[in-house]
Order: sequence, then structure tokens, then C-alpha cells
Amino acid sequence: MKHESVLGLSMIKNDELVVWINVLSNDQVDQDGEVYPAIAEPEQLMNELNMINDLLKLQKLKALLNKKRGLKDVISGRIAMELTPKNQKL
Repeated sequence: MKHESVLGLSMIKNDELVVWINVLSNDQVDQDGEVYPAIAEPEQLMNELNMINDLLKLQKLKALLNKKRGLKDVISGRIAMELTPKNQKL
């Protein structure tokens, strides 16, 4: 069943969105005691939510990656191209 999200996030439901925003808007402490500051900038918060949404999409499509031969290499290449600085060639 497809759901509608206020921010256009296809994988994060509206009720889950509130939880994600609360988590990202508060300081976090990992098991080693390192503190990660809360995200205060709306643009940075939206970037994090988009990244989470994209990772959830990839997780959902994992079965497709396992079934289609060569698709994993194509997607890995596209991710590498996206992460490579624009002035640097692969």
C-alpha cells in the first residue's frame, strides 16, 4: 500500500517522520561515550532524511539486486560517480 508523505519521502511514513525528526534534532551519545550534536539546520535535517529515505529504498530493493546479474555493479558504479568530486575522474 502506497502512502503519502508530507515531505515527499516515499519510504518514511508520516508517523515515522515525527520520530526521525525527534531523533535527529537531539544530541546522540554512542556506546563509547562520543556525543554527536543535534542537527539544527533545516537544510541539513532534510538532507539526512533524504539519505535515510534512499537507504530504506536500497534495503527494499536488495532482493532485486540479488536476482539481477550485473545490476549490482551498475548501481555501485553510479554511486561511485555520485560520490566522486566533480573535478576528479574515476
